[in-house]
Amino acid sequence: MTDRNPLPLRKVLIISNLPLNAVSGIERFCSYLKAALEEHAIEVDAVSLTDIPPSIPFRLSTRVLPVLREYYWSVHWLKKRLPAYDLVITNNYTGGGINTRRHRVLNITHGLYKAGLERLRQVEPGSRIPGCNQIRAAEFLSKKKNRPATILTVSSQVHDELRLHYGLASDVLLNAVDTGHFRPLPEREELRRQQMIRPSDLVGIYAGRWNFFEKKLQYLVKLIRRRRDITWLLATDQRPEIADLANVRWLQDVDYAQMPMMYS
Repeated sequence: MTDRNPLPLRKVLIISNLPLNAVSGIERFCSYLKAALEEHAIEVDAVSLTDIPPSIPFRLSTRVLPVLREYYWSVHWLKKRLPAYDLVITNNYTGGGINTRRHRVLNITHGLYKAGLERLRQVEPGSRIPGCNQIRAAEFLSKKKNRPATILTVSSQVHDELRLHYGLASDVLLNAVDTGHFRPLPEREELRRQQMIRPSDLVGIYAGRWNFFEKKLQYLVKLIRRRRDITWLLATDQRPEIADLANVRWLQDVDYAQMPMMYS
């Protein structure tokens, strides 16, 4: 680990965007980590951004600067509780505003916005992405100004990008696919018929939050409208505005147990 002076862990806090039982890659990863820590008799609390009280200052400030929700408010409402924990686990720049000189922080970096932005600009030179400066600033501050004691990256690619773009070392803990859960189902053809998908149809899948600011969904929407030859399965937390398109199938309230159905 990059934290070379480990202290005994008795109580740990995990800060995530959604509750750990949500169908989300970050939250699923954190739920596995929580279970592993608890196997070693470590007490683990988990909080998410959905727990933040919707005060007037919170609503007004995040309307102007949405990134404050993850970077600042995730810390502000927890500041009195943080001293009770031996370790605080943050994800990407959620919780990035924690003063790492006062609190021991382990950051899990699932991806780097800066790296993704550079790749996008190689494909679409001169493209302007709403909110990109906010996110880049939050990512920079959470990595460099409030440098965590330890950083975990979920793949070798993210490990290399973190070193390239921020000069930071990390340890890799793979966010691997649970092949015991995600496997081809024998009822594949019946599932396709239920969604009115022909055997010869190409299928595209998006499973995640329908959040334009964080996910930059305008590119996905553009692709869906352009590629009418593809049938798109969208498993999201809210109804997409393109749900009525002939080539879109919106799947509501898909839980983790049902996810293999989508990929079959």
